Amino acid sequence: MIVAARLLRDRRRSTLWWIGGLVGLVLFTVALYPSIRGQASFDQVLADLPEGFKAVIGYEGGIPLTSPPGYLHARLFATLAPLVVLVFGIGAGAQAIGGSEDAGTLEPLLANPVTRDRVAVERYLAMVALLVVLVAVLAVALVVLGPPFGALDGVPLSGLLGACAGVFGIALLHASLAFAVGAATGRRAPAFAVPPRSRSPATSSRACSA
Repeated sequence: MIVAARLLRDRRRSTLWWIGGLVGLVLFTVALYPSIRGQASFDQVLADLPEGFKAVIGYEGGIPLTSPPGYLHARLFATLAPLVVLVFGIGAGAQAIGGSEDAGTLEPLLANPVTRDRVAVERYLAMVALLVVLVAVLAVALVVLGPPFGALDGVPLSGLLGACAGVFGIALLHASLAFAVGAATGRRAPAFAVPPRSRSPATSSRACSA
């Protein structure tokens, strides 16, 4: 796994920046929860809003936004967390083959006694490993930072992990597509452009409260 290890080393600094940003996002999100906790009037106002607006802010009927499951869904799992992990995954997938060929760093690698198939497989596995690390950081940050602010009250660990798994799944899908397009075209730009926009996966407040 020399090829995969090399890619991981090359991306370690940028990955640390992404990790720091994600931890900061989690801290900022859970720290705001006490300001809306227990405000029933807030849920009443939201219930009267148009369905389109409620979908945009991640509000789901039947689960109060002021409850930890509803809050985490609306503020994190339906919006910002999938967006951050998606951008990271698509960037990693596009860079793995297409970006390297664009930059002229793939040819020296292929001049070594390694096959193209091995390079593709190991770089794909390295991309998956990077995604796993980022989503694992998301889960650990929530487990560590959530309880002091009451943001995990009533949220089972299985529900939290299920929501994180949903974020990983949708990010892996798009990252794999970016990887495939980059490998097929040898260019990074098409790999960024092709993965379609999609809404958050089944990382709903129901998963958090299950």
